[in-house]
Amino acid sequence: HPGYLGQGQEIGRDQGHATLNVAELATLCQMAWNQGVDLFGYHNNRVLSLAEYTAKYNLMQDVPFTPYAEESWLMTAPSSASRGLTTRPGWATLYNHYVNLKGLAAPYTKTIVDQNGTNWSWNGDSPGWDALTTARPPIATGANPSALTVQGNGGQPQLS
Repeated sequence: HPGYLGQGQEIGRDQGHATLNVAELATLCQMAWNQGVDLFGYHNNRVLSLAEYTAKYNLMQDVPFTPYAEESWLMTAPSSASRGLTTRPGWATLYNHYVNLKGLAAPYTKTIVDQNGTNWSWNGDSPGWDALTTARPPIATGANPSALTVQGNGGQPQLS
C-alpha cells in the first residue's frame, strides 16, 4: 500500500495473530541475521512494511486494506478484535535493526516501543527477551567494531 505499509496475512483475522506475525518474524529475522543471512532486508524490507502497517492500525489509525480469502474465510477489512493490544515482543528488535542499525524510518514501530518500554512478557507464543537484547542505542558515528581483536592468553581470551 502507499506510504510503505504492508498488509499482513492475519490482519483480517484478529490483532492477536497479526501482532504474533510481527513477534515471530522479528525473532526469525534476528536469528538469520546472527548467522549472516539478511531476512530483514528481504524484498525491500518487507518485514518493516508489515510492522509499520500492523503498528499503525493498532495505534488506532486507519490503514488501507485489500480484501483476500484465507482458506474458507473472506477477509474484507482489518479486524478490530484485540485492536490496540501491542505488547507482544518483537517491536524492539525491528526498531533496533531498521532504525538504529540501518538508519531507516519506523515511526509507528517507534511509538509502540516507546509506549511499552521494557514491559514485555512471555505470552506462551514468544519470549519477551528482545527489549533487553536488542534495544540499544545506535552505533556511534566513526565507531569501528571490526577493530576489536581477541587473543588467547593461557586459555583465557583477551580483548583489545
